[in-house]
Amino acid sequence: MTSLTGQAVALLEEGQRKAAAALLDGARRLRPSDLTLQQNHAFCILVDEPERARAAFMNALARDTRRPEVALCNLALTEALLGNVQAAFDACELAYTTASEAGSVYLWVQGGDGWSVENTDVRRWAAHLGAELELSRGATGRWARRKARVTRFAMPSASPSSAGTGGEGP
Repeated sequence: MTSLTGQAVALLEEGQRKAAAALLDGARRLRPSDLTLQQNHAFCILVDEPERARAAFMNALARDTRRPEVALCNLALTEALLGNVQAAFDACELAYTTASEAGSVYLWVQGGDGWSVENTDVRRWAAHLGAELELSRGATGRWARRKARVTRFAMPSASPSSAGTGGEGP
């Protein structure tokens, strides 16, 4: 399945979200009990179909997914896109506090050219989204401090999301 996931990521990097979703949809239908395939498919449709993706991430979390912090990041973004700001904050908090220090994953970011995937650190990504959500409420606080702490030595990147949060992308 690793090569299939790699193909889907390559398609996403080329902006072909529907093709990536179709590729993983076929695989998940062949292996409906494969939780990783279910989550990877949900990741592909997250930007275009957040409600449907949300259900898949909730299901994964209920079934003790191998990487809950990744499912929580994706859930946070779906909630933000759907306008459920408090639920997005809650998912960000859980992702941030349960993430391990090592490793990176692919997560959605929104920049000047629209949506793209970025290989990033979970805590860094969650801190960015949490800070954006704070700003959308006209405040800064804990999330802005977390963002400053985790980005102090990191390269700048696009924003996890500005859609549905009241902010503009960089």
